[in-house]
Amino acid sequence: MSIKYINVFAVIDTNVLVSSMRNKTLNSNIDSAVTEISRLIEKGNIIPLFDERILSEYYAVLNYSKFGFSDIPNVIDSQMNLILSKGIYVNKVKELDLYFKDKTDIPFYEVISFFFFAKKRIFAMFRKITRYALV
Repeated sequence: MSIKYINVFAVIDTNVLVSSMRNKTLNSNIDSAVTEISRLIEKGNIIPLFDERILSEYYAVLNYSKFGFSDIPNVIDSQMNLILSKGIYVNKVKELDLYFKDKTDIPFYEVISFFFFAKKRIFAMFRKITRYALV
């Protein structure tokens, strides 16, 4: 029996990205959701959402020496290119007045909030246009 995946828009937390890359670069056979992230992005089942702040955090964290990714040729660039090519850059994100214990989480919440509110407005406009077109 094969598993069918639907396409999911997601803001990928940096910790999840790091764990996925560690398992991938170490050729780990660990069977978990984290190990599937890169594969599902490649297949188009996960569509990453990001803005400049998130990309900057990904790049900075992936270059931490403790992870060793910068010692492996092209591994960071290939992961970033995968995200850029398969994802959606969300621009003009409205900064929200939020309190988070970890301030670096705010951009992730703002991007996902902006994307879904914008998507809801676009769908409502499409329904209105379609309704007028069908009259």
